[in-house]
Amino acid sequence: MKLLDRLSESVEKSENFRRIMSDGIVDDSEIDAQGKLVEGLISKLENQLSESDFELVSDLISELSVLYVISNYR
Repeated sequence: MKLLDRLSESVEKSENFRRIMSDGIVDDSEIDAQGKLVEGLISKLENQLSESDFELVSDLISELSVLYVISNYR
């Protein structure tokens, strides 16, 4: 699937991903820090987008998460 390839490429280019994965170990503090970063970005979107735009972005994030989980489960 081209979308998954594009997403994988985007993740691999992420400075946060490279920093977190540099030692090959992902610990709770790294997960917590990344979670806080994502929460902050979601809050920014919520404040900047219209309600309908924010709902669309939220749906996208949710369905993208489903895609990620099911593709890794397979």
